[in-house]
Amino acid sequence: MANARISPSSQHMPTPTHEEEAFEQQEGEHHSSLIYWLVGAVLGVITILEVFVAGLWFSHVVMILFLVAMAIVKGALIIAVFMHMQGDAGVFKFVFLAPFSIAVFFMIAFLLLFSGHVGIAG
Repeated sequence: MANARISPSSQHMPTPTHEEEAFEQQEGEHHSSLIYWLVGAVLGVITILEVFVAGLWFSHVVMILFLVAMAIVKGALIIAVFMHMQGDAGVFKFVFLAPFSIAVFFMIAFLLLFSGHVGIAG
């Protein structure tokens, strides 16, 4: 038994008990479900604001800008929290957000460009 070495991987590591594992899992679930409920409440408040803004007598351009801004905030919350994108690598965020940003830009541009258009019959 000369030169018997003990490698770091062979050292005894204490394993957590069943109760400790259950506690850690329960605490993680509690934290994540709390975030989901908070984001759901924020989304509900923004939806109420959208309905309120749509009922007011703003000009169409102002109303559209407010509604698009609130939709972008809601979409960002949904993407970040419910699609779990907040922890993704930057390249994946860019691949998703770059086309989305271009689409939103053109949507707003066309809405502003044709906001005074009456139609073919007008």
